[in-house]
Amino acid sequence: MVTSTWLAWLRYGTYKLVQAMPGGEKLTGFTRVMHRTTDDFLMDEVPTFRAQPLHPKCDEYCDFPVADRANAVVQW
Repeated sequence: MVTSTWLAWLRYGTYKLVQAMPGGEKLTGFTRVMHRTTDDFLMDEVPTFRAQPLHPKCDEYCDFPVADRANAVVQW
């Protein structure tokens, strides 16, 4: 599992845990912003916005995988 994927899964689990605590109702939403051309296994588990990447080759491998991050946030 890619590091950012399991971190998103861990963050979402923590969000759900804190949401169930007193005062947790103030947490109104959680969205993972992903810049890939294909869905991954967390799409059905974690609320996700999939942005269209500027560098689709980074789905497999690239030297600077966060190159699309700013563009993904702008699309979101």
